[in-house]
Amino acid sequence: MSETPQPSSPITETPSRASPTPGPASTSKSKKSAGGSSSNGKTAADVLERRRLGRIKAAETMALKIKKVGIERRDNPLKYSVFENVNIINQKNYFTDYLKKDEQSYILRERKEARLGKTPSKSGSRAPGSTPALADDDEEMNDDDEDNDDENADEEDTDEDRAGRRTIVIHPGSRNIRIGLGTDLNPKTIPFVMAVPGTPHPSRESEHSNTEQEEQKYETYKKLLVRDFKERMKYYKRRIIPNSNEIAMNFNKKSLPEEIPEHNDVHRVEFIKPSSPPDPMSYYVGDDALRLDSKEYRLRYPLITNGQFNEEAYASLQENIGEIQLFLVEVLKKEFDISQLKNFRVVLVIPDLYDKIYVQTFIELLLQMQFQGVAIMQEALAATYGAGVSCATVIDIGANTTKVSCVDDGMVLPNSRGVVQFGGDDVTRFFYKLLQESNFPMTLDENIPHEWVMLEQLKEKFITFQDANVTVQLYSFIKRYTDKLSEKYEFKVFDEVILAPMALFFPHVFKKPDHILQKKPFTKSKSTDIFTGEADNPTSTTQKNIEEGLYADMADFDILKDLLNSQSQEDGTTADVPAIAPLDKLIIQSIANASRYDYSKAKQFYSNLLIVGGSSKIESLDFILTDRINIWRPRILALLNFPDFIKTAEGIISQFQKDNEMSKIQSEEELAPLQEKLNGQIEKELESFLDSITTGQSIPVEVLPSPRDIDPTSLTWKGASVFSRLKLVEEFMISHRDWDLMGYRTLQYKALWNY
Repeated sequence: MSETPQPSSPITETPSRASPTPGPASTSKSKKSAGGSSSNGKTAADVLERRRLGRIKAAETMALKIKKVGIERRDNPLKYSVFENVNIINQKNYFTDYLKKDEQSYILRERKEARLGKTPSKSGSRAPGSTPALADDDEEMNDDDEDNDDENADEEDTDEDRAGRRTIVIHPGSRNIRIGLGTDLNPKTIPFVMAVPGTPHPSRESEHSNTEQEEQKYETYKKLLVRDFKERMKYYKRRIIPNSNEIAMNFNKKSLPEEIPEHNDVHRVEFIKPSSPPDPMSYYVGDDALRLDSKEYRLRYPLITNGQFNEEAYASLQENIGEIQLFLVEVLKKEFDISQLKNFRVVLVIPDLYDKIYVQTFIELLLQMQFQGVAIMQEALAATYGAGVSCATVIDIGANTTKVSCVDDGMVLPNSRGVVQFGGDDVTRFFYKLLQESNFPMTLDENIPHEWVMLEQLKEKFITFQDANVTVQLYSFIKRYTDKLSEKYEFKVFDEVILAPMALFFPHVFKKPDHILQKKPFTKSKSTDIFTGEADNPTSTTQKNIEEGLYADMADFDILKDLLNSQSQEDGTTADVPAIAPLDKLIIQSIANASRYDYSKAKQFYSNLLIVGGSSKIESLDFILTDRINIWRPRILALLNFPDFIKTAEGIISQFQKDNEMSKIQSEEELAPLQEKLNGQIEKELESFLDSITTGQSIPVEVLPSPRDIDPTSLTWKGASVFSRLKLVEEFMISHRDWDLMGYRTLQYKALWNY
């Protein structure tokens, strides 16, 4: 058996630790606790009370001093704001996704909803908030769900074939407007003019009488033009009869008209004779306005050019806009049998160097006509769509303006855009003036509508750039009258047929009156930035160079200095300052500015010249344009290895600035000698570079032929019609809801470029 353990006695238990012996430290601690602190380390209550009373007394003393000085605090019972105070955000853990997602932007969210809404669900319904479908589309979506896959595939193909059938493409111009459905092969070209009751007004050019000084300038520029023509004929070994002009003048002086019987006049024009006095509400549009036989109606062109309203012919801008709307309604109803505009959308072609007020006003007037939506496209970009190229230099010769722009990878390069104030109408007037100087037997007045049409026919039929056709030739032309039989005139011409179109390269011979070229805005209101209040119309360095000087008239070293100066492209000029410059020099300047930062692209621009516009159908225009660009293009801009020299010059400048620490020098007096030394080094390097160049190293110049035999006058419209058939166009359509909510700010999201 085990024994039970017995508890140990407390007397016999040995303590594990000896108790400490009180020493000096414990004695001092006990004294301290006796002086005001308890044994557990807390301050005694009487000490705390004395301290509190001391603080109160000190505060009262300070308050008396502040009151004595007069800066005591007075409480204001009013609140500073009705808003509650918000705690400060903790910056250490701050994060937000505001405006970082597409769903948070209305335009992008609406675009996504429209894209999803285009695909019908199985029940045949559309997603909420999507673009309303057309009647034909609704019928297609409500088809029987039991159709097999082949039938569904056929329906999809049919939808794609009909893409653009509900889209109207509009390309307005100063003389004509080209309009048609997106599925049309060619547009309808209609004179953009209306005849309304009133007294006819002469054109600004015809009513201007030249002074003696202006006549002297005209003769001087004409002599330069004739001398250039003779040098060209001599270069190509074309023989000129010495007295050719006298032969033509003597024949024309004796020429008499021949009356044509009515039954022999195949192309007889039926003129319109309205009632007299005219109804105040009557009007005629398009060709009917030009065939009007009445002096009680006057013609009004709504646009001076594409990009500028003709406000001088109207009492107000609203009257101008209303006439454009009336014109479009009449044309769509007469030519296309379209009256329900709410079922159609519009693709509007605008100029490259546009005025924002013009674009916004035109979009608004189209939406007021109850179109479903409006998309915009630039002219040069539309021309490349029509030609099927991605990189080109687009030369648009219109009736009143000529425009040059470079397009690279589907974008119009901003600093390459240039606009000059002359075009096909100026060539027509100059051609008729040359004929008059050659005793032309026929008298025509440009202020009479049907006679201006005959002047245009004269130009289109006889002018040419073909050197072989420049000789004394006999031509005939029929003049038609409103009140008697037509008459046939025979006349001879010599160099007038080539001098008139060559004036595109000598534009000062057009005798543009000063009051036409004066600085004036496109519209009476100017577009300004909503934040800064400054003008925000797009600018272009090329437009600025037209006023200050073109590269074709500068020395090689001056051109190089300008290309190396990065600040020369910071400031540009808008197109509201009319300018005149030779067409060949303008093309050279535009390409130089387009390829400033990568001059290797200049080869693509020179090899893809695309000529479009209503006045571009001149025989052998591509041939003479190539010659003149090669003549006037500066040597350094024509070299294939010029991009390599640009890099070398930039390296010299960078090393020179680093060695001389030019960035630290602030005084212009110290910088001037260093800059002269640097210019000397670059000029010496340029001379050695040009001396090392051999023949056959220049960039070729080529003009693109019109693709698939498309009329170059309608090539821009054709490109816009191609754009209207793309599925992508849905994302760029501006609807009524978009315009009502955001106005012109919608264009920042619904334009192909940075608006």
